[in-house]
Amino acid sequence: MRALLEGGDDMKLNFNSYLNRVTSSGKYSGQVHKTESDDIMNDTWWEDPQARVAYLYDFYHDSEFDRLTGLHSDEDILKQAVDIKFIVTGHPTLSNSQIEYYIMFRPGQERLLDYYDDSTCHVDADYPTGMYIDIPDQDEIFNRWLIVGSDDGTNQFKRYRVMRCNFYLHWTWNNNLYDMCVVLRYRNSYNSGVWSD
Repeated sequence: MRALLEGGDDMKLNFNSYLNRVTSSGKYSGQVHKTESDDIMNDTWWEDPQARVAYLYDFYHDSEFDRLTGLHSDEDILKQAVDIKFIVTGHPTLSNSQIEYYIMFRPGQERLLDYYDDSTCHVDADYPTGMYIDIPDQDEIFNRWLIVGSDDGTNQFKRYRVMRCNFYLHWTWNNNLYDMCVVLRYRNSYNSGVWSD
């Protein structure tokens, strides 16, 4: 007992050191677990086959505005390289509606574009909703995708819904010519019963 009391200062020092180390990750246990989860996610990021390097940009920083696939994103200085995970929620069949795809940014990469400003964002849009992202397929060919929304926060790691751009619009308005890569979304319609009017 006397040895324990005599070593009290050392124990106090060790406890304070331990307390400082633990609280450096957060003020309460939920924050600590989130920080530790982010650290684990970062350390194991490239072990996941869903991990890849993609390129993020907006409409105004697009040097290949008229292409949907076969983009040269890795050579384009206007596009920002980002680490993502590309998450597939299912596989398409003839009877299914369009499959949803998600991306997740590597923790700490939520705000990536220097030129992005909240004042240019649409009302209620969540960064980076509305931006393009070039994602390589299994053959390393870059395809253009549009970030169309984010999940509702049910997942600890925030995910964004993406849809592959599949249509190139070309129109005039007020004697000006415009063009843009867009997503034509499709859904199957389901009927039940017999209707007669």
